[in-house]
Amino acid sequence: MSVLTEKDPRDVVIAPVVSEKSYGLIDEGKYTFLVEPKAT
Repeated sequence: MSVLTEKDPRDVVIAPVVSEKSYGLIDEGKYTFLVEPKAT
């Protein structure tokens, strides 16, 4: 049985992804981030 706990969003988002592909997505209003692997 798993215990559900609510995390602070600042603990879930690790860092922005900075790449050529992610810069292209910014024009579409999309942003990319590394997130905690256990986040859903």
